[in-house]
Amino acid sequence: MTTAREQHRDNILIGAGEVYLDLIAADGTRAGERYLGDAVSATLGIVTEETTVFSGTGPVAEELSRVVRQIARQFTLTLHDISMENLQLFVIGETAPLGAAVADEVIAVAPGKFFPLGVSDDNPAGWSRVKAVAVAGGTVDNAGNFTPAGNAWVAGTDYVIEAGAGRVHVLDTAATKVASAAIQVDYTPDGMRVQTTTAQIKAAFRYIETPADGAGRNFYAPDCIVRPNGDLTLLDGRNTEQQIGLTVAALEPAGVARAVYIDGVAA
Repeated sequence: MTTAREQHRDNILIGAGEVYLDLIAADGTRAGERYLGDAVSATLGIVTEETTVFSGTGPVAEELSRVVRQIARQFTLTLHDISMENLQLFVIGETAPLGAAVADEVIAVAPGKFFPLGVSDDNPAGWSRVKAVAVAGGTVDNAGNFTPAGNAWVAGTDYVIEAGAGRVHVLDTAATKVASAAIQVDYTPDGMRVQTTTAQIKAAFRYIETPADGAGRNFYAPDCIVRPNGDLTLLDGRNTEQQIGLTVAALEPAGVARAVYIDGVAA
């Protein structure tokens, strides 16, 4: 007679897969699922709290009942892909539109210093990346009026454009040109920007398993809160690559939907 144990085949699983988030706007609309890139790890953690009732009579209180009163389910992700979209999730931010092309921005300068472009009260960081930069030298009065100089400024001799940092480096060799001087710069902001916000990030989460061994399962959570987990190491002596940690907390959706779905093939 064949026993149940002999009939059963264990599903020994070595996990691997892809993680996706579908951002949910305040009005409930969804942006579509975005692949988060290469993931170092993805885990599902479940924490429960319970109430235990003990007897009130007798020399020793005995357990009469135990009721789970709270369940929290959350996915913890570690990502390799340091994209602007993943950074937006980590800092709890939003994508801000870059400014249009800038003409005739005047900056008072000094030799040997770096001068960021686009700095203002509402843009204190300036523009981190720029392109199509043109520089003209001159002087500026107390009212901020710019007067072009007769001696032209020479790229590589008087200044260097650091387009990837969005700034102009005025070289020490330009010292004879910069006494009470200024530059007038034309440029275009480049790339995209993420800036922090106080709004919560809501999303649907999906994990599609492509296991190295065994029959995988796909996980889906339709209503989640996304928040950062851990630190983002910017510089550590080139010992390890940067990684982004996220916690995706699965909420109980409204209506008949459930917090987490696991789909796969029955044994």
